[in-house]
Amino acid sequence: METRAVKMTQMYCENLPLSKELDAQESMYGEDLLSMACNLLVQLFWRTRHIGYLVESVMILEFGLTVRRLEGLNSYMASN
Repeated sequence: METRAVKMTQMYCENLPLSKELDAQESMYGEDLLSMACNLLVQLFWRTRHIGYLVESVMILEFGLTVRRLEGLNSYMASN
């Protein structure tokens, strides 16, 4: 399960260039991959009680929010 979460996160990062042309209000390509990866990590936490999985899932969500914020800022700056 851990390797699946890593692969999903990698696929999200590889697909980031596809989201450049999207409007800031639209979902980015692959956002669902991040939520699925986090879901897997939370399941691993519940199975193992290893807090690292939970921390990693929060970090992945924060990464996705940061990317979304930066993409929105970049598109705003380009339009002005």
